[in-house]
This record gives sequence, C-alpha cells and structure tokens, in this order.
Amino acid sequence: IIGLDSYFNLWDSLELANDGFEIIPDYAKDVYYNTYTFQPHYYFPVYIVNQTNTIKGFIEKDNYVFGIQEALDSNNYWRPIESKGMDFCGNGMYGIKVHPQEFITILFPKYTGNYKTKLRIRIKIGDNIYVSQSYYGKINRNQFHLKRDSYEFEKLKEDKEEVITWSFYGGEPLDAAK
Repeated sequence: IIGLDSYFNLWDSLELANDGFEIIPDYAKDVYYNTYTFQPHYYFPVYIVNQTNTIKGFIEKDNYVFGIQEALDSNNYWRPIESKGMDFCGNGMYGIKVHPQEFITILFPKYTGNYKTKLRIRIKIGDNIYVSQSYYGKINRNQFHLKRDSYEFEKLKEDKEEVITWSFYGGEPLDAAK
C-alpha cells in the first residue's frame, strides 16, 4: 500500500528521474475487474519495479498509465494492438514515488481470439519508453488493424510519424506499414 506521502506534484517530479524501471507482465494470472464500461473484463497484472538504488518518479494521468500491448504478426513484426487513446488536456497528472526495490501493479486487458502469438507491453514513463519481455497470449487478428473511423487511422494519412510516436509510443501499426 502506498502512503499519501508517496504521491507528488508533477512540478516536484523534475527532481525525480524515471529511468531504471523494469516491466514484468504476469500473463498467467487472471484478474476479474468489472468497470461497467467496456469489455474485456479479464485483465492480468503488470509490475513496474524500481531496480535502482534511488527513488524514481512514476507518472500517471487520471488513474491511467501510458501503455499499450503489442503482438507479433505472422511476418514476425511487432505491431500495436491498442493505442494510447485521446488525451485532451494536461490536467489530472500526478506521480508516485517508487523507492528502491518497490513496485507498482497495473492491469492490462487479456484478450481472446484464435491467433496465438507473442505479446509484450510498451509503457511510457516520463520521457522513457519501456518494453517488457514477451509472453504468449491469444488475440483476434483484426486487432492488428485500426478502425477505419478512428482518430489514429485518419491521422496516419496526415502525419505518420506523429501518430506512431504519440498514439503507439514508437510502435508501427500494420496499417502504417502499407
């Protein structure tokens, strides 16, 4: 349990580095969480561990983490199967102090489908992008494609590099490769 003294104002975060984290997915665990808003209801824990000897700053926004899942496609390329989503303002950001050898647990959705492949997590913490070790899971092949009416699909036509950096943290969606 994190005490209230572990939360910090983002202006204070300039003093806390956000390097040295390790991303450890535990895909073998099932966590049922009913948000009453969308499917799926099954998630798995991902541990963000401070492997250094100094306190690090972990930044969140509106109780969300800046992260996505990627999957290995049939051509052996890593492709995002999620996007960051829209973020309209800079309000709602805060941070948590993570002491040496402490960790934060977050949940990622566990998908179903008939395509078994390797998956991995890509998380942005501050200016750093972290990529986890891979794990096996199942997805639907349609998850490699962006919805035709999505912001990301439309934005790819205008500025491919911006949408790859902003929405996919450097991962290139299959629709951008065409």
